Amino acid sequence: MGIYVFSKNVMLDLLRDKFPKANDFGSEVLPGATSIGLRVQAYLYDNYWEDIGTIEAFYHANLGITKKPI
Repeated sequence: MGIYVFSKNVMLDLLRDKFPKANDFGSEVLPGATSIGLRVQAYLYDNYWEDIGTIEAFYHANLGITKKPI
């Protein structure tokens, strides 16, 4: 495979064509991208982070922001 820089077209290809039934980036899309030969890179982010996977989780994360200093 060629060298890809993150782009809208690469992401659309991953989501529409390669992994259309995927529901999670961290456990499906990113590992899937590496399994087909794409290079995936990351960096350590040590600020506020909340994993939001549902509307309920989004709601509680927003409430949590008001209760603790960031």
